[in-house]
Amino acid sequence: RLKLLLYLRFTVFRHPLSKYILCTFLLLLFIGFLTGRTQTPRDIFSKTILEDKFKAPSKYWEIKSPAKVKYGGLFHPQIKSNNSTLSIWDGKIKSIKYLSFEATVKKINGSDKSGFGLIFQSKSQNKSDRANNFYYLLINSQGEFSMGNHRNVNTLNQNIVWKKSTTINQGNKLNKLKIVCYGNKVIGWINNQRVEVLRDQVYSYGKVGVISTNNENDGVDVYFDNVIIKTKES
Repeated sequence: RLKLLLYLRFTVFRHPLSKYILCTFLLLLFIGFLTGRTQTPRDIFSKTILEDKFKAPSKYWEIKSPAKVKYGGLFHPQIKSNNSTLSIWDGKIKSIKYLSFEATVKKINGSDKSGFGLIFQSKSQNKSDRANNFYYLLINSQGEFSMGNHRNVNTLNQNIVWKKSTTINQGNKLNKLKIVCYGNKVIGWINNQRVEVLRDQVYSYGKVGVISTNNENDGVDVYFDNVIIKTKES
C-alpha cells in the first residue's frame, strides 16, 4: 500500500492532467453515490402476495365488461369512447408504501398511440372517487412511456410526459412492466430497466390494477398476464 501511495504521489498526481483526472474520478464517484441512493434493494420485497397467470377467473379481480379473462390472460378489448378500461385486483393490501407490482403486456390490435399499463389505485370510501386516484405507468406501441398520478380529473396528470425509451418493444410485442412504491419514491421499470423515479407521497394505501386507454376514440386490444405482487416482510 505504501509503494502504491508513493507511486501515485510521484507519478499520477504530478501529471499535467492530474487535476482533471481527479475531478473526473470524484464526479464518477458522486454519480455512483446518487445512483445507489435511488435504487431499490432487490431483496426488500420478499413476501409474495399474488402470482396470477389467469388460468381461470379470480374472485379477487374487479373485471368489468367488456374486459374478460380468456386464453390465459386478462383481455382488454377496444372501446369506441374516451373512457379507459380498468381492472382492479381487490385482494388485501395493507399499504402500497412498500410494494412491487409487475405484469407482462401485449398489444394485439389497435392504435399505436393508445396507452396501457399498471396502476396503484388510491383507496377511498367513495368508490366513484377512488377510481380517479392512482399512480400509473403507461406505454404505447410507438415506444413511448408516461408516469404520474391521477387525481379526480378526466385527464392524466403526467409528471413524466410521453417520451421515447429504447427499452420498450414496439408494435405488437411483449413487454414487462413493473411499478414500485418504495417509501416516498414511485419507480417505473420496463423490461427490467429502470426508466423513471417520482418522489411523491400523495397515496400510501389502496389497490393495484391494469389499465388501457383510448387515443381519439381509437383504443387497443391488449392482454395482461403474469401478474406478481410483492411486499416486504412485516
